Amino acid sequence: MEKMHGIAESKEGGKLLRVKVEFDSRINTVELTGDFFVHPEDEIFKIEKLFERLPWNEKEEKLALLVRSYCAKYGVQLIGVTAEAIAATIKKAIESGGNEE
Repeated sequence: MEKMHGIAESKEGGKLLRVKVEFDSRINTVELTGDFFVHPEDEIFKIEKLFERLPWNEKEEKLALLVRSYCAKYGVQLIGVTAEAIAATIKKAIESGGNEE
């Protein structure tokens, strides 16, 4: 399977979340950007890495659970975005990339 790229955006409470994803049979990379905040700031990179090597068709609920669990375990705060919004936007980005030929 060749590598595909998807991009999706969502707004939650006025805050923008943009997701770029590269995937084949598995998620290779996820990039989260927008005008939301993560505290401590450098934790965003660790959150992005949570998704690497997961199957591209992983359930949205599992993606959200990964983010919620990570944040709870390490005391990370999501400000202006939720784990559910991140998961839903990742799935939307994958769907947009899966339609490219």
